[in-house]
Amino acid sequence: EVAETLRKQLRAAEEKVEKLNLLRKLAVLYDERLHDLEGVEWACGEILEQLPGDRDALRRLEVAFERGGEAAEPRLIEVLEQHAGAAATPAEKIPLLRRLAALYEKRGEAAAAAERLERVVKLDKNDVKALEALGRLEAELGKWPEAAAALERTLAKVPPGPEGTEPWKRFARIVDGKLNDAMRAAKAWKEVIERRPTDKEALDALIRLARARGDWALLDDVRSRRKAHADGDD
Repeated sequence: EVAETLRKQLRAAEEKVEKLNLLRKLAVLYDERLHDLEGVEWACGEILEQLPGDRDALRRLEVAFERGGEAAEPRLIEVLEQHAGAAATPAEKIPLLRRLAALYEKRGEAAAAAERLERVVKLDKNDVKALEALGRLEAELGKWPEAAAALERTLAKVPPGPEGTEPWKRFARIVDGKLNDAMRAAKAWKEVIERRPTDKEALDALIRLARARGDWALLDDVRSRRKAHADGDD
């Protein structure tokens, strides 16, 4: 009844400001009192036709579509894309792009997810979590140079102790096994054994690389490390 009264007033309204005020009241009514998703979508859609990028309407739609669950995800993505396009600052845009990447990945759209993360790291080159996720997605897509480049940018932030082993191993496996880049691989595997001296995968890889390059000093060093490990086990 209240909604119908507001709609009648809307039809009679002539001024843009009056129409927008009535539409905002309708959006709140449909959202917070009636829990009418179609009504929210209609009212906010009308606002956005008159004020593209209106933050209140976009955020209200986002919340409403989130409540709508998996069935509403395509519409949620559409609104988030619209909001990201309208966002004026990195602080506003980055969280939206992160949410989009997560939704696309959940829906099995790895390429779309990776593209949104690329936009994140262009806005914040030191976003380690975005770079890690981008590296993982590029690897899933078989884009090995891009995966290596993304992971390599995270390594400066890797801690020096054993907890920093896995990032270096992920990078080493790509530059070694996928790109056959002996120089970068040797450096990466050395970083692994600096953090975990007994890592068999790294020791074996360094022996293989040292033999291939004829780097006998490296070979002797790695063999002595492996022997020390074996003796320690005894």
